[in-house]
Amino acid sequence: MADEVRSDVETGDRGHACTSASGPAPQASTEQQARREARRRILAGGLAGAPFVVTLTSRPAFATYCSPSATTSGNPSRAALAICSGLTPEWWFSHPDDVANCGIIVGPCNPLYYDGATCSDYSVPTTTEIQQYLSSNASTLSPDEKRALNAYKDLINNEYPNSPPFGTPFSDIFGTGLLNDEFTTIMQSLGAGNGLDMAAQCSAAYLNAVKFGKEEYGMTPSEVVAFVQAGWPTYDMQDMLTTMNGRS
Repeated sequence: MADEVRSDVETGDRGHACTSASGPAPQASTEQQARREARRRILAGGLAGAPFVVTLTSRPAFATYCSPSATTSGNPSRAALAICSGLTPEWWFSHPDDVANCGIIVGPCNPLYYDGATCSDYSVPTTTEIQQYLSSNASTLSPDEKRALNAYKDLINNEYPNSPPFGTPFSDIFGTGLLNDEFTTIMQSLGAGNGLDMAAQCSAAYLNAVKFGKEEYGMTPSEVVAFVQAGWPTYDMQDMLTTMNGRS
């Protein structure tokens, strides 16, 4: 399953595979265009006097400037060339459409905490919790709300934890044995304040690799998976991904 999910979104060195259906926010789009134009000018200017022709096969060399090793190298020449991108777990959590367009099943919002506009909780309540909520709020819930909650309770009884309809598990991407709860989804791991800070950075790194590609993020999705599997659960790995995920 993990290989199947990853193969659907593996894009090699180039990303930009998961902008939302409505397109990225105008501010993000402007920033991304500026970054790409800056990279183009830097590379063009730096190579203008070179006594050789740089072919397309040379391009992957520049992808390494945003890699983990380059991020910590402190080499000024690399810093001058690196126009790197990365979005935080908080950004991804608040943009579920972008997550979905990266090949991840977002999963339903917890209806007990949904305010009708934005989702702040992708956890899955127990059927007992739903029934208690229905009983405690029987006088204030509309018939439609009651029907929706009962339908969700039936969905949990019949389908949980299958994905779909519930979200893509973290373990489908990164493998089993990393989290105590193998049913924790990518969206749940991205949520702030849930005690999954390390998993949040890993999930954001994977999404960034799909969205930006190796050229701008520094790793492909499969390289992110290998990086996490090799480094889990060290804080050095978490700190590295935190830095890489905060570059936009």
